[in-house]
Amino acid sequence: MRGLKAHDNSRYLIPFEKFTELKQNQALPPRVKTTELLLEVDQWTNFTEHFTHLKSNEIAEDKTLLLTAILAGGINLGLSKMSESCPGVTYSKLSWLQDWHIRDETYSAALAVLTNAQLKQPFGMMHLLGFKLAPRIRNLSEIKLFSPPKQNKNYTALQTMISSEEIIKNNWDEIQRLAVSIQQGSATASLLLRKLSNYPRQNGLALALREIGRIERTLFILDWLENVGDLRQRVTDGLNKGESRNALARAVFFNRLGEIRDRSYQQQAYRAGGLALVTSAIVLWNTVYMEKSVQLMSERGDKFEPDWCKHLSPLGWEHIGFNW
Repeated sequence: MRGLKAHDNSRYLIPFEKFTELKQNQALPPRVKTTELLLEVDQWTNFTEHFTHLKSNEIAEDKTLLLTAILAGGINLGLSKMSESCPGVTYSKLSWLQDWHIRDETYSAALAVLTNAQLKQPFGMMHLLGFKLAPRIRNLSEIKLFSPPKQNKNYTALQTMISSEEIIKNNWDEIQRLAVSIQQGSATASLLLRKLSNYPRQNGLALALREIGRIERTLFILDWLENVGDLRQRVTDGLNKGESRNALARAVFFNRLGEIRDRSYQQQAYRAGGLALVTSAIVLWNTVYMEKSVQLMSERGDKFEPDWCKHLSPLGWEHIGFNW
């Protein structure tokens, strides 16, 4: 079993002594082939039902073949080489599935299913959405702090950039609707932000969101300056996890040296969508099996400290066979 290791590399997030204890008690994911992993995740979530036919809207009859076509893009192998490496699978079958069942909207729907499933797991846990954005800000010394108008008389170093409190009040209902749309999944955050960025500069909603962002950024910077220890450590940990996610994606997308060499936008989208889907499936699969392992240890009475959970990460891949 090789899911997580004790190492300074950012993708390994558990101290050596705790890793050794967990490995001895089999609290790490088992070895698995990528194809088996995708099939098992589909049994849990049925995400393949969203890859419907372009005209008839019917679900693909052969899920294994569909996942093979998705995996061909996900690992950057391509349909031709995938058909050569899979007995009984032809290029024409994979190509037909790709043309009629795999497209941007089906990838998006399937990804939403996997994301929702991940958020339901114990491990899977911006102001309006209930999250606190905690980035590592570059050139912090050059960032200005902002205060509401007419309230910075005693703090001349604070430049007033919030145009008016009224602009937030006047657009508050629209802001709430925007947040609810994202929370309920009726619209993606990326789509809404893209639309907002295309609005005229004087658009009230866009201006109100900008002012809220300035308030939140100022509060975060003040917290950052005051809290030297815990906050900065948590931000660093979060950054390491983000880098671990990128490392996992590079490991999955190993063919062609990790480069997308297709000229058409459609083929590029197939590979990018496949990579995102396969990576999300791996994270979900790891999460479920890590949870099962921890529960098994507890049931057997093996040594396991609750504090160890924060050192576990579902971003390991050494136990996953991309080419075996």
